[in-house]
Amino acid sequence: MRENNCVTMNIRDLWQRISYREGENLNEQVSDYSERDDEERTESRINMLKNIINGNWMTWDFFSRQRILMLLIAVLFIGYIDNRYRSEQERSKLAKLQKEVVDKHYEDLEVSAQYVEMSRQSQVIERLKIYDSKLKESNTPAIKVE
Repeated sequence: MRENNCVTMNIRDLWQRISYREGENLNEQVSDYSERDDEERTESRINMLKNIINGNWMTWDFFSRQRILMLLIAVLFIGYIDNRYRSEQERSKLAKLQKEVVDKHYEDLEVSAQYVEMSRQSQVIERLKIYDSKLKESNTPAIKVE
């Protein structure tokens, strides 16, 4: 019981001392805090930058507790890059194949036009004359069956 009372007395004494010192040093602390805060902030920023550059950020408590999450994020990032690379390859293949289809279509149109040109009656007669064929043009018109 006595220990509990001593602890209570000590806490009361500490509180009184703290409140007395706060009132006494309040003006001094306000001016000191702004300068100290600026210096501490710049120093902490420099230290953080040094830790990031040195690779010490991996030893920070947050990262050491979240290793599995960081590993998962790295795997997902690598998977995303791989997927993007493959999709770009597929797009380039698709573009080449589309160009090839267009080229084949024009080639088909060209061959079709040549075939139509060669199958005209006047062209067929000229070819027959060139090769001295015994085939002759018919004098009777063609009969249309309906």
